[in-house]
Amino acid sequence: MFGAIMVFELGHDAREMQLGWNARASRDPFFYVETYRWRGDLDHFFELGEGVAKRVIDPLYPPPRPATGAALDLGCGPGRISRALGRRFASVAAFDVSEQMIATAKRLHADPAFDNITFATNDGVGLPIADDQIDFAWTYEVFQHMPTHEVMAANLNEIGRVLRRGGLALVHLKTGYERPALHAVLRFLPEWALTLAVRLTGRDPMMADRTFRGAPPLTRPEIEAMFAHARLDLLNVFSDPGHPPGTRCFALASK
Repeated sequence: MFGAIMVFELGHDAREMQLGWNARASRDPFFYVETYRWRGDLDHFFELGEGVAKRVIDPLYPPPRPATGAALDLGCGPGRISRALGRRFASVAAFDVSEQMIATAKRLHADPAFDNITFATNDGVGLPIADDQIDFAWTYEVFQHMPTHEVMAANLNEIGRVLRRGGLALVHLKTGYERPALHAVLRFLPEWALTLAVRLTGRDPMMADRTFRGAPPLTRPEIEAMFAHARLDLLNVFSDPGHPPGTRCFALASK
């Protein structure tokens, strides 16, 4: 019975994520990915993705190196970092729960130069990839939007399943709030009250629902337990220099 309830809840959460991110992608597929740095310049948008790759992926795979191996980009959006991964790996499997995001990604990467990147939708909790196919699994600013820790765990289990023995996973996680006092109050409001408060203050309601706000931050013991359950060896947890201290981290793991 418990397992059936969990499957139902995961399916409900996945559908909610799909609807929420399709709505955001229909309005602006770039703003809701680069909320604070999107300025209407596509070249700058992809430069930001390249900058992230140089900062945190290149130390793991120092250039110059041949573009070998298969990479996973989970929650790829319109391909902000998929393009950077395509320069570093022989193939990239890029997935997003939003069909609208994937349609935008395909349109932006129709050039043959990006033929090694495959964009496709997934259901938000599973991956249509066979076991042991991926050499490097990557997800950035995606888990922070997942509505529950159970959805995060389901996605991490899938990363563990598709990663090859000896492969690496680099997972971006939320570990704190930028305004903790505010969130300490907001977390007790029901969903309808929170949405109303956002509307009354003139803020974007598409950034208020739980598929954008995400679940509460993870503690270090919760991160360790989640990776252990996914049968991934947690090698390191380090702060993301692109976010305020204490709010985001990268978890590096191997299989």
